[in-house]
Amino acid sequence: MVHKFIILELTMRTLQYDFSLLSTLKMHRFYTHIMEKLVKKLRLEYETHKQLLKKQGIRFVQLVKVNEYFCDVILATSGEDLTIRYANQTLKKEVERLILLYFE
Repeated sequence: MVHKFIILELTMRTLQYDFSLLSTLKMHRFYTHIMEKLVKKLRLEYETHKQLLKKQGIRFVQLVKVNEYFCDVILATSGEDLTIRYANQTLKKEVERLILLYFE
């Protein structure tokens, strides 16, 4: 469940960033409409996972870039902080996979 939440967190961040770039496209209204629908669906799932983790005493703290290949995800638990190291390329693929799932 923690992994799914991390992927949702990164997906939301990615889409927010990409959303800010849409105005530069010729068909920005079309893409904006698609993005808004996608973000709405993802936000619901994101909030659900966030609440489930909160009930278990787990809270996302931050994402820290270690180098160009890895990043650390810091989670606060009821006892201590937990750090999970991810390969950036793996996270990118997981975010892309999640977005594509919503278009099937």
